[in-house]
Amino acid sequence: MRRLCPQGICPTTCLDKFFPEFVADATAMERLFVASDLDWTIVRPPQLTDKPCTGTYRVREGQLARFGFHISRADVADCFQVEGRAGEAAPRDLG
Repeated sequence: MRRLCPQGICPTTCLDKFFPEFVADATAMERLFVASDLDWTIVRPPQLTDKPCTGTYRVREGQLARFGFHISRADVADCFQVEGRAGEAAPRDLG
């Protein structure tokens, strides 16, 4: 199994202290993908807004983007399109 981070799942900063059930559920879901034979990409956007697409956002593989508190739904959709065209078949997670 490919390890994404030293513990196998990317850190969720302080979320586990404030939302332990959410983090446990998300971690269980991610482990299912990691253990599968599927090619997968997990995208972890921060709080979503209804603002227009800017085409400007940061993507970090294997961890959450620093100081990324908000992103528009349109920018997340743009990220899906750009990353999908990149054609990487290796399992990965993006923050």
